[in-house]
Amino acid sequence: MVTEIRSTHRTTGITVSVLVPAKDEAENLPLFMEQMAAVVQGAAVAYEVVVVDDGSVDDTWSVLERLTERYDFLRIVRHRSRRGIADALRTGYLYALGEIFVFYPGRPAVQARRTFPRSRPRPILGKEGRTWVTGLSGREEYGQGLSSPAV
Repeated sequence: MVTEIRSTHRTTGITVSVLVPAKDEAENLPLFMEQMAAVVQGAAVAYEVVVVDDGSVDDTWSVLERLTERYDFLRIVRHRSRRGIADALRTGYLYALGEIFVFYPGRPAVQARRTFPRSRPRPILGKEGRTWVTGLSGREEYGQGLSSPAV
């Protein structure tokens, strides 16, 4: 069950939603968001970053609350208890406003700037005309096994 949702940004016109499951990532999130800001600044489309706190026991939620004051493209959602990456992605999807989804793992969160510009995302059809996009980070491929077939 989702306990809290916070957002200070606009609710229309979002093209890309970056979904970030986070479990005990309090230390990584400030740098991750700084790097995401550099990535989305001046982008031709409107982005949002949806971070789902998946029952963290550290200060992840309080760090996210502070970060929403600084980054207007950040939306945060909180699970009461740990439900795993699949549920975190599902929650992010349900609360995201974009038409295209990019899954970005919360760990290692410090690679946003290196990964996003170099990724060659693979679109995956979603429901209601929405699209998932996967990316590569090093040798690992993320987003495999999501419920839609690859295009």
